[in-house]
Amino acid sequence: MNFAALNYLHLLWLIPGLVVFYLYSFRAREKAVQRFCALPLAQRLTPRLRRSGQKLKAALSILALLSLIVALARPRWGFEWEDVKRRGVDIIIALDVSRSMLAEDVKPSRLERAKREVSDLLSLLEGDRVGLVAFAGTAFTQCPLTMDYAAAAVFLDYLDVDLIPLQGTNLAGAIRTSLEAFDKHKRNSRALILITDGESQRQETLEAAEEARKAGVKIFAVGIGKEAGAPIPLGEGGGVQKNKQGELI
Repeated sequence: MNFAALNYLHLLWLIPGLVVFYLYSFRAREKAVQRFCALPLAQRLTPRLRRSGQKLKAALSILALLSLIVALARPRWGFEWEDVKRRGVDIIIALDVSRSMLAEDVKPSRLERAKREVSDLLSLLEGDRVGLVAFAGTAFTQCPLTMDYAAAAVFLDYLDVDLIPLQGTNLAGAIRTSLEAFDKHKRNSRALILITDGESQRQETLEAAEEARKAGVKIFAVGIGKEAGAPIPLGEGGGVQKNKQGELI
């Protein structure tokens, strides 16, 4: 047994106080009666004031107070197992963390805007499992499938362009890493949300997408950034990224 509101048990100190009060009142009453007349005569004159009846009333009062305190503390016994069947979707969010995601054609930057959109999505989910995959030149699982959306939000905050030293936008690697992140023993609805600013891709990406289709995973590609593009900041040192010929990327 346990109690849901333990703080009310401090009121149990009232029980000894009430006992002392009743004992004192019984003794004071007897002394008052003895001053007036002898005890046998008093019992005949006042039959309703018998000590046995007074003690019963006192005991019932103490018991009532004890029951009230215990009730306020909300005692609980045992536990009950209940099978809860979840009907939801498994969602992997693959987010591009290549350096081009620092471009500011979408404010405050492509990466920060994408993270905000994912955060909004997490706040809407209910009963679905969600996981995070970060990718650039390679990909890795940042957060496995979970229903703890607060934990997923913490992992989302840590996503940054410095997580993956190998630069590039390996969409095929992102898709295949996402497929590995799904639970292979469950064939419930599965979706991959692929967020990237994209680049020219080889045949390998289409092959990875075909693997996802065969596995029953639906891919939702979300492009972020403007068609005209924008310079890519180098970071804290300032400046923008250029190619070997000194041309602006």
